[in-house]
Amino acid sequence: MRKNIFEIVSEKTDIENVINRIIRLFKETNTIIINGSDYFEDDTYCNIYHFVNVHCFNTWRRKGLFIDFDDFLNTLNYCELEEKAADCEESLLTFVELIYNLWFLSEITIKQYDDIYSNDSFMLLKNIMDDLLQKYNHKAYFNEEEQYVLVVEDKPEVTAVAEILPQNLSLDVIRYNHYSLKGRIDLKKAILIKLGSELEAKDKRLLEINKQLKNDIFNMLNNCNIRHNNVSPEQKGKYKKFIADMSDEELEVWYDELYQMLLLAFLILDNEDRKIRVKEFINKLNENT
Repeated sequence: MRKNIFEIVSEKTDIENVINRIIRLFKETNTIIINGSDYFEDDTYCNIYHFVNVHCFNTWRRKGLFIDFDDFLNTLNYCELEEKAADCEESLLTFVELIYNLWFLSEITIKQYDDIYSNDSFMLLKNIMDDLLQKYNHKAYFNEEEQYVLVVEDKPEVTAVAEILPQNLSLDVIRYNHYSLKGRIDLKKAILIKLGSELEAKDKRLLEINKQLKNDIFNMLNNCNIRHNNVSPEQKGKYKKFIADMSDEELEVWYDELYQMLLLAFLILDNEDRKIRVKEFINKLNENT
């Protein structure tokens, strides 16, 4: 069967070419239009690299202790990321996350001024990055308040839970899946502790809905070296030889399982609230029939 041109293009997607398009739209193509603003000097058209370097970086909330934009890029080994992005998935995701943050910073700044605009190529860069992330089952999460973007694995249950938790916790839910946390069980542990504390305030409700899930979650929180020190023999009453003998790799697997169980618990509780609202709605609906 003859393939259409879009199927052929899709099959022949060359990651290196996609990366080159991203670089071109980031550093070479003039995607931002400045219409006579004194604050932005004599610029009329500029690319994102120039716009961030000259007009955005110094006021970025994520600037940290970097001296300037070049210092920031050098610390992230930007040139090396460009070179490795086509051959290493982690480098690719880091590269896209970096460019996405600079694109987002530009967009935030553009929205603050009436005389600055972006053209179609500006949104084209975002679309290309989104399509590329989708091929790797990842997506971009935006935090407008803190002005940054996280690229994480695209999991519907993560998005669903992030939408129902307070913002500080929703960011932790998303961050748990960030590729940089793989193997860093202390950071994962810290997130599990926060989620466990949030769930503990609702444990009685969860007990009524799913007793087994509630007991399993808090059993693991209390006995897997998360809330308590379960690996030191000196900690009498809390020491668990089974946990102490585990490697970090084995323990991380169970931390990830606990994370999924916590997500499930929050979704179950949210659905219980929804069931109550739906029941009230149906009752009113029937009263007026």
